[in-house]
Amino acid sequence: MHETIIKKPKVLARFLEGPHLKERECFLRQCAAEGYSLSMLRKIAWILLSISPNLDFCHGKITKSDLEQAIDGRVYFIKSSKHKHGSRQMFIRFATKWIRNLGLFEDFVKEKNSFDIYISEFSRYLSDERGLSPVTISTRCERLSWFFDYLNSRIDSLCSITIADIDDFIKEKGNNGWKRSSLASLASDLRSFFRYAGGQCWCDPKIADVIESPRIYTREGLPEGPAWEDVKRLLNDERNCPADVRNNAILMLLAIYGFRRAEV
Repeated sequence: MHETIIKKPKVLARFLEGPHLKERECFLRQCAAEGYSLSMLRKIAWILLSISPNLDFCHGKITKSDLEQAIDGRVYFIKSSKHKHGSRQMFIRFATKWIRNLGLFEDFVKEKNSFDIYISEFSRYLSDERGLSPVTISTRCERLSWFFDYLNSRIDSLCSITIADIDDFIKEKGNNGWKRSSLASLASDLRSFFRYAGGQCWCDPKIADVIESPRIYTREGLPEGPAWEDVKRLLNDERNCPADVRNNAILMLLAIYGFRRAEV
């Protein structure tokens, strides 16, 4: 499976030499069968390889605390000033799914709340009537679970939820480091649920219409260039060898005239 998703020989060798190769391969095949994209499969493969050295499969069940210690022990998270909240959540999600798939995860019995029946019915609707993929359904239901867990301590009825509760939840995720694109996806999933819930007379049907997504700018995903002061300092760096004179001319074409790399 790794040979299918990773093409560079040196990178592939690193994945194949890592611990728990057989278990990682089986899980990647399962994720591919569930419809995950190639880029997502690469991320999952990297997550599994990253945490594998810190997991011991020979000494009984693995708890959520064990997984979190294995994840938080990585240098990537230790050095991060913002703790990479979104990445950490993704690591926990797929690590938990992997260990549970192996039958080694020590589950705690989660107390059911009053919203679980709505999530189950919504999941059935997405599968049977909308025909969405298992990955999409799982993602939407997981986000709904987060939302209802956020509300459960103070609200126990769907009809009691207001737009202020939804806005506060989205705002909290933004404060935790979610990007605007992720927040827009979250708002879309909540809007989808409340549109369905309104049609079933579970709540006010107008809620879905007033759930707002953050503004997504057209070129937001483009990489940012250096500040103009940095560009000027680079261009004014005096060097006399022929290669530096040539490179300075290339940089001027790129920075001042906006030439593309292929046009120089």
